[in-house]
Amino acid sequence: MFASVYRSVRFGFGALVVALCFVAPGVARADAPAAASEVEALRRELAEQKAAVAALVREMEALRQQVGAAPGTRPAAPPPPDPAEPAPPAGTAAPAATPLPKPAADAFPLEVAWKDGLRFKSANGDFDAFVAGQVFLHYRSIFDHPTGAGTNPDGFFVRQARPTIGGTLLKQFEYKVQFDFPTGSSSATGTPMDTYLGWTPHPAFNLRLGQFKEPFSQEELSNDLFVDYVERSNLNRLAPGRDIGVMVWGKLCDGQFGYEAGVNNGRGRAVFDTDDEKDVAARVTAWPFKKTALAALAGLRLGLAGTYGRQDDVAFTDVTSTETGTRWLDADADLVNDGARTRFGAELSWGWRNLTLRAEYARQEQELKELSNGRREEIEADAWYVSATWLITGENKPVEGRILPAHAFAPGAGHWGALDVTARYHRLTYGLDLFEAGFANDSGTRASAQGISSVTVGVNWQLARSLRFMADFVHNEFDRDVQFEHRTADSENALLFRGQIDF
Repeated sequence: MFASVYRSVRFGFGALVVALCFVAPGVARADAPAAASEVEALRRELAEQKAAVAALVREMEALRQQVGAAPGTRPAAPPPPDPAEPAPPAGTAAPAATPLPKPAADAFPLEVAWKDGLRFKSANGDFDAFVAGQVFLHYRSIFDHPTGAGTNPDGFFVRQARPTIGGTLLKQFEYKVQFDFPTGSSSATGTPMDTYLGWTPHPAFNLRLGQFKEPFSQEELSNDLFVDYVERSNLNRLAPGRDIGVMVWGKLCDGQFGYEAGVNNGRGRAVFDTDDEKDVAARVTAWPFKKTALAALAGLRLGLAGTYGRQDDVAFTDVTSTETGTRWLDADADLVNDGARTRFGAELSWGWRNLTLRAEYARQEQELKELSNGRREEIEADAWYVSATWLITGENKPVEGRILPAHAFAPGAGHWGALDVTARYHRLTYGLDLFEAGFANDSGTRASAQGISSVTVGVNWQLARSLRFMADFVHNEFDRDVQFEHRTADSENALLFRGQIDF
C-alpha cells in the first residue's frame, strides 16, 4: 500500500516539474505579474508534495524496523526529518502519521534456550515447550555366525531416529509426541513411541493418558539415552514395554517412596485392541537411606512390580537374543497366548560417586494353546541379571541419568571426555513344560534351547553431554544345541557398536 502511494506522489511531483518547465516561459512572455503569481503557487504545491513524500518515507522506514525487530521490543521511532528536505510552507499542516499495528492481545514474549533440545518458555511459565531428537547408529558383527532363518548378518543399521516435541501447559499439563524411523518396515512412515497427555498437579498424584511404558522393569523404564549397554538384557524379553492406556503415579515422603499404577490394552505399542481384555500393572519403589547420613547408601533404590491380564488367541512369538537377534527358541507356528498372563518383578539399583550396581529378577506365567489340537498348558519363564559399572575418569555416575564429562572432548587441550566400563551377566529360561507339551522341540531339525546365559562387557566413551560411543563384547551360551540351516550351535560371540547423539 505504502509503495503505491509513494509512486503516486512521485508521479505528481514529476508532473509539476514538467509543468513548470513549459508553463513558466509562456507566462513570463504574456503577463509577467500573473506568471509570477502562478509560479509561486506551483512552488508552494511542490514543497507540500516533497514534505508529504518525506513523511511517507519515514513511516515506511519505521514499519520496516518494527517488522524486523525482536519479539517484545518497542517499535523504532520514525527517523528525524532530513535537514536537506524543505520544510512545508508556514500555515500548512503536516500529513497525519498512519497508526502502527499493535500486537495481538493474547501474544506473549518467549524465552528461547538450547539445552538437550530447543526450548521455549513464556515469562510467566504457563507455556513451556521443547523440540528434540536422538539418533542411534549401530553395527553388529557375529563371529562365525550360522546362516538361514533366525539369524542376522553382520551389518550397519539405524537403531533409532526419533524426533520429539513436548512440554507443559498452564504449569500442570504435560504432553509429548515422539516418532521413530529405524531401519526396517516402518522407516518410511515412522511409528509412534511416547505419545501422551498428562496432568501433574502435585508430586504425590499425577495422571497420564496415551501411549507410554507400562510400570514394570527398571531396565525397560530407563531412558534409552542413558542405558549402560548397546542393548538391554535377556530379561527384557519378559517386560511389556510401551502400551496404550491410563496411569497414575507420584512420589511420597519427599521422594523416598514412589508408585505407579495403570490399565493398558495389553497388546503393545501402536496396536489396536481386538478384545475387551485389559492388563493392569503396578510398581512401587523406595529409597530407604535417602534422608540418612549414610552417603554411600543414599543412592540405594529397591522396587517391586507386577502385571495381570488375559489374552485371547494372541500369537506367541519366537524367542531371540536381545543383543544379537539370534533365535534360540523356535515355537510351533500355531501357538497362541490364550488365558491369564501374570508377571512379577523385583529390582535393585545403587549408585555412589563413580560406581553403580543394578540387579533385577522377573517371572512370567502365561497360558498357551495350540490351535491345531486345542492343547493347553501354563508355561513359566524366569529371567535375571546383575550389572556393575565404573566411571574410570572419576565423574559422578548417575543411575539412569546422563553422564556429564568433567571436560568435553578437546584433544588440543588434553581433554578426552569421560570413560565408563561395564560388565553384566544375564539369563532367561523357559519351563520344561514348553517342551513336554510339544509346543517346541528340543531335538531334530527345529531343535531349540530351553534357556540362554549371556555375558556382556563394554566400554562407553562420553565425548560431550550429548555425544557418546559404545562398544560391547557379547558371549551367549544356549542350554542345548540349537539347529540352524546348515549346522547346530551351542554358543555365539559378537561385537556390538553404537554411536549416539541427541539434540
